[in-house]
Amino acid sequence: MNSGANKNNQQLIQDIISSNTQLRGNNVPTLSYIVDKISVLDSTVALVDLVPEISVIIADSSFLSITASAASVSAIALFPVGIMINIINNMEAGLRLYGMRAIAYTITAWAYGDNIPTRSPTILRNITTGIIQAKAWDIQKRDKAWKSASDAALYNLNNKIKSKNIKKETMQLIFKALSNNDKQKLNVAILTGFENQLSPIEKITWKSNYKIQYPF
Repeated sequence: MNSGANKNNQQLIQDIISSNTQLRGNNVPTLSYIVDKISVLDSTVALVDLVPEISVIIADSSFLSITASAASVSAIALFPVGIMINIINNMEAGLRLYGMRAIAYTITAWAYGDNIPTRSPTILRNITTGIIQAKAWDIQKRDKAWKSASDAALYNLNNKIKSKNIKKETMQLIFKALSNNDKQKLNVAILTGFENQLSPIEKITWKSNYKIQYPF
């Protein structure tokens, strides 16, 4: 987007904020950054309707954590990992990483309107073809853990946007815009958000599997 379009968006944002006292105090540079991304993705979208919803999302740090500068998509935590922690903390240690991947795949699928994945075929193949091969009962436990994490992620996300009076389509558009309309970028961004919840050893294994692409 050229500088002229950026300035038009910034002016539009300022006009909307000045006419709505509930929006005052929001981070205009961050808001402008997101609006610019959305404008590139969909130039026909009605920004007048979107700006108030985006402002609500930005204001809730437990929902979408964004850096003050909003300088790059890599600096944006695209999903509120915080509201997902209870899901995975209740899992057995060996299932936590798999549950985290379930959440990332589920949110990515939700954002892009895909069918929700029911497992990671690549992870399951890796643990059934190595030197120490997983048994059938272990696969069943993983399938159960995946469904539990996936269902909870969907419930939390849908409940969150409902409580904030945000349309599903708006949140989907934001996810797409901030990931440059790239499912893999969104998936990896969500996976990365879980890193602080991992031990040093877990983090090595976790990061080594970033190469496994959604939804495999």
